[in-house]
Amino acid sequence: MNTLNDKDSLVFIKFRLANAKAPENLFDPDAFNIMSSHCRGNHRQIMNMGTLLLAKAFYRQEKTISAELIYNCDQIEISE
Repeated sequence: MNTLNDKDSLVFIKFRLANAKAPENLFDPDAFNIMSSHCRGNHRQIMNMGTLLLAKAFYRQEKTISAELIYNCDQIEISE
């Protein structure tokens, strides 16, 4: 599969969340943008990062995945 551009990555993430019937506020807009740019359009990496963030949010008992959660996740290396 070809990689997605940033706009298509955002559409892909939102499509997957809609299919899962996830709440609209599950991810902050900043978190979408970080995921999109960090994964560079790689479908599998987007899915893996999303799964990791959902598990981390569940563990921390947070209802929304924010940029702060991403930056504090020790399994994801992102520079601010």
